[in-house]
Amino acid sequence: MLPKQNRNEWDLLPLEKLESVCFAPLIEEYKRRMTDSSSISSSDGMKAFFRDLTKGQQGLFSFQVYFLHAIQSFEEFYWWSAYFVAQPQRWRAVMAGLHDFEDEEMQALLGEVKSILVAFHHPTSLDGFQVTREELGRNVKLRGAIGSLHDRFRQQAPSTLFRIRTYIRTHPHEFLTFDD
Repeated sequence: MLPKQNRNEWDLLPLEKLESVCFAPLIEEYKRRMTDSSSISSSDGMKAFFRDLTKGQQGLFSFQVYFLHAIQSFEEFYWWSAYFVAQPQRWRAVMAGLHDFEDEEMQALLGEVKSILVAFHHPTSLDGFQVTREELGRNVKLRGAIGSLHDRFRQQAPSTLFRIRTYIRTHPHEFLTFDD
């Protein structure tokens, strides 16, 4: 499932555009498959979609889905982190992508996020998942622990995106084919 790209246009793309150019066809295909897969469970559809991706696409897709939600606000960072931790395969995919992109700092930070959530007895599966954004207002200790991690997440994000973009630039065959 590698989209086609003109080599000359690719070479002229600024580094800042690479992850969005490579992510856009992935999310479109994901949404199409989830809409079309009424006969199979969404979990099975997600697994099939993910299997069809290259290793680079898997890392990009996993991290971007998490990141684009988590970066929106403190509450979104908390909720989406809890949601992903409650889905071990998704969490592992995010961490594996960060490993492939050689981003040890973000890996370590997200490891701390998981540790805090587990320490505060957050679910590690979607069975009975009832985490709400409002919990941060009710639990001062949780808010403090997650708050410092959120600050670090926002500070680390530009470096992580740079690493992903650099990886894409140096491994284009994992994200697209050239039509010339």
